[in-house]
Formats: sequence, structure tokens, C-alpha cells
Amino acid sequence: MNRVKILLAAPEPHALHAALVAVDAAEPLIAVNAEQALALARRDGPQLVIVDDELPPGGGAPFCLSLRADAQLSEVPILLLATGSHHREADLCRQRQCQKILFKPVSPAELIHTLRAYLAILPLVPRPARLSRRVEVRFGRAGHLTRRGESVDLSLGGVFLETTAPYTTGTLLSLALTLPGSHQPLTCGARVAWVNQPESSRKPRFPQGLGLQFVQLAAADREILRSFLQQEPAATFPEPGEKNLDNQ
Repeated sequence: MNRVKILLAAPEPHALHAALVAVDAAEPLIAVNAEQALALARRDGPQLVIVDDELPPGGGAPFCLSLRADAQLSEVPILLLATGSHHREADLCRQRQCQKILFKPVSPAELIHTLRAYLAILPLVPRPARLSRRVEVRFGRAGHLTRRGESVDLSLGGVFLETTAPYTTGTLLSLALTLPGSHQPLTCGARVAWVNQPESSRKPRFPQGLGLQFVQLAAADREILRSFLQQEPAATFPEPGEKNLDNQ
């Protein structure tokens, strides 16, 4: 049986870990803080992340946003465990960019039921589409698209731009992406989620540039991008030191 990797990120995971073990198809991954959880997610690539909204050190919100900002994890489904009432569900989902919320106290039976419902539809969920083909991007602050770059990794969640532009993490930018075969660029807002510099390369396989998280992508443009990504070959990136056979 192919097991589904499920990351549980919670300060006190023991009771819920027992529920994960009770789900036959699940392979639990356990983290008790955001740093450990992000490292596990990047190493093991879970197909579902369960996040306690009280995850230390800063709560569940920054951790959820860090997943959305990561080029490899931007579309992993997130199940949030939160305090409060159901009338906050829409706001919490929007703020945390998660797919579903269970309000505490969460019983093992409730979690097992939710996970089994998710696993039942998993074969119908496609892998997130990504694009390795380069796309021209114009960008800048406050709607001034004065800079140009090229995408190295493009998905529905964001884009990595090869550029020497000196922006720092957290900077808000305006983007215009020109998809091949399209005469009308897609425009949106984006936040600098991470920076790759020669002296401090976070991802050695990527060139110097900016990892951007989309924050204002209209629904219509999102569907255009989704359709385009599904028609293009999936992205593959060589590991550091690995030869690219296409360029030999």
C-alpha cells in the first residue's frame, strides 16, 4: 500500500498522533515547532499538513504562510486546528491560506473521520502543476513595473524570478506575467518570501533572485494560469552539481 505522508505540527502532538496511526494509509510526520515542521516538510514532501494554530514560536499563521511561500510546498493542503467558533472559519482560512479548519477541542475520532474523507478523494487530486519554462515578468513597487526578470519556477502559489533587484523579504511588489502565446499579461501583487544571493544561497539549485508569493491574483487570472500550467511540461530541477543533460 502506498502510504500518504501527513505532517502534524503541534506543540502537544501526542493525542493526535495516535489518531494518525489509526488511519491505515497515513505515514505520520511529527513536529513540535515551526522550524522543525518546515524542515520536515521540505525534506519529506507531505501530501497534507495539520497545523495547530498555537504552534510555537509565533503561532500557526506565519508557518502556514511560510508553506505558501515555499516553491515546493505552496499548494500542499493545510488542515488548521484552531480555537474559536465557526463564524470565524472564513476569516481564518483566508488569513492562514488553509483548506479546512477543525475547532478545538478536536477529538481523535473527529480527526480520523476528516483524514479518511481526505484520503478517499486523494487519487482525484492532481499533483500541483509547476513550470520550468521561462516566462517574462515585469515587476516593481506600487504599480511601477520598471524592472524585468524571468521566471525559473512558476506555480499557482508564486514564482521565483532570476534577478539582481535588491528587494528584501516582506517587500510588496506589483507583477505582470506574459505567458507564451498570450498578448495580455496577468497582473497581480506579490510579496518577497525569500531571497537567493550568491553569498547566502538558500537554494543552491536556483540562481540569484527572488521567491515571490502571489497575494492578489484575480480568480479569472488564476484559472488562466492553472490551465496554462496543466498544459506545460512539469518542472524538473537538477540537484547541486548534477549535470543538465539537455545542455550537453
